[in-house]
Amino acid sequence: MSQYSHDEFDDVPPYQSDEVGKHRAPGSAVASGASGGGLKWIGLLAAFALIVGLVAYFGGSWLRGEDEPVAEEEQTQDEQPADEDEAEPAPEGEEGESPEDEQPEEGAETDLDFPIYVYNYDGTPGVAGSVRTQLEGAGFNVTGQDNWSAGWNTCGETAPVVVHPPAQEAVAARIAEELGAATCASDGWTDAGVIAVAVGVESAQ
Repeated sequence: MSQYSHDEFDDVPPYQSDEVGKHRAPGSAVASGASGGGLKWIGLLAAFALIVGLVAYFGGSWLRGEDEPVAEEEQTQDEQPADEDEAEPAPEGEEGESPEDEQPEEGAETDLDFPIYVYNYDGTPGVAGSVRTQLEGAGFNVTGQDNWSAGWNTCGETAPVVVHPPAQEAVAARIAEELGAATCASDGWTDAGVIAVAVGVESAQ
């Protein structure tokens, strides 16, 4: 039995673990629930802000990477020539043909006006005059006739032979072809300025 007399507070039922009375501070469970809810919302907001930042960063990079090739392609198209037909080469045979491509006419280097002298090589009568007439009829410039002197150079050939300055090889070859003769290039006839045609008995037949 209590030493105190019975009063009105003795009729109050005992506190439960989740109840807060007039004379007791809020329990630890209630305080913990309130503070935990606040931290939860702060964490959610921070995560949301982080996600938004990542999306903005990577999304911007992707858009920048997509625009660059388009700009390069436009620049390449602008650099192309406006008219490609202007670079086409000229057809063969028209303008642009080099003078080196032109073929010289046959016999263009042969000077038929170069002086020719006909010589009787072995004393056969009438042979020099006959050959002279033949050469003049073929268009050659025969300026005279005479007898051949012993010791003149014929390169070891016998008549008929065409002895000529080295620079007159072309016209000498034409004479030799006309007479069926050999040719002989000799510097001794350069100063004389003529081509010597030595003919003999073989030319009279």
